[in-house]
Amino acid sequence: MLQIAALVELVLCWIAFSLGFVGPRRLARGQKKVVRARASKWGIFLQSLGFALVWAHVRPALHN
Repeated sequence: MLQIAALVELVLCWIAFSLGFVGPRRLARGQKKVVRARASKWGIFLQSLGFALVWAHVRPALHN
């Protein structure tokens, strides 16, 4: 049960984190267009994927 709660919390935190990138984009409508390199979007995606893979690792419980 605790693992499910931790997973739900992790997903909610990822959603909250990504809203920090989506929200400002909506507020900036109508302003001068900023040019970004496509590689930067791939970099953010790859970093997010890397963090997700690191935190998805389940360590075995210690047996006494």
